[in-house]
Amino acid sequence: MKKIYLALLSVALLQACKREKSIDTSTTNQGQPPVFIGANCRISQILTADSLTGIGFEAHNLFFNAGGLVSRVQIIDSLGNTPFVDENISYRGDTILIEGTGFMVKNSAGRVRFFRGLEDPSDPASDTIDLTFTYSTGGNLTGVDYSYTGIPITILRSTYSYTGNNMTRVKTELLIPAPETVFESELTYSNQTVKNFIYTFTDAYYVLPYLPAFDFGNRPTNALQRVKTVFYDMGTASDSLITDYKNYKLSNDNYVLEFFAAGDYQDGMGIYDGRTRFKYVCR
Repeated sequence: MKKIYLALLSVALLQACKREKSIDTSTTNQGQPPVFIGANCRISQILTADSLTGIGFEAHNLFFNAGGLVSRVQIIDSLGNTPFVDENISYRGDTILIEGTGFMVKNSAGRVRFFRGLEDPSDPASDTIDLTFTYSTGGNLTGVDYSYTGIPITILRSTYSYTGNNMTRVKTELLIPAPETVFESELTYSNQTVKNFIYTFTDAYYVLPYLPAFDFGNRPTNALQRVKTVFYDMGTASDSLITDYKNYKLSNDNYVLEFFAAGDYQDGMGIYDGRTRFKYVCR
């Protein structure tokens, strides 16, 4: 019953030594012309790029149909033009269909309440897992329960704490055979307000390709500043990741154009490593 836990932990530990690629010494929009993104804008690309040359390493691309819905999700090695994730998206009522992988179901507020997908997305024969999402009345994601499809037993549970809309703590616990903390994250934010920013979940291993595409509750109000994640083994801290997010460049209407991540790679959050740049599409 520990397979999901072990899958999450092995991926996390494998990435724990990844470091920033080069040093970014720029400051927020200094000497740059004013940029306005517009109203009702969403992220269309997240690009990890070299800080000195601007060359892209890895791109998280979202494609939209004529109705403004995401029709394709792609994470690609920009240098080799090799996709890690490349999935078509379609819709049937409240269900989001992910071609060849699984599906999600929205609640009455349009937020994702359920996800079913492969435990190992690289292996079509792997077990399927179910994630059930719960939200506060104000729209913050408060918990995620993990189980195997067809087995009504919650194996893992993540719970979240907030200050306003800023997620400040993530705790993921193994519930079977006995409660045991897998990892905890503490998140801090600056006073800089941001618009339609990224989700800052540190445990989004299974849904990170879809985070910019769909509604998983309120997004942070402020710019992320630091994340510290501690992993545990039988109640004892066994490893940690510490990352500082800085050198934000913002549009004049407070959309994040880029930031720089210094320190460890928080793999449960996505591809935010070193210099990360953003593009938007507006309706």
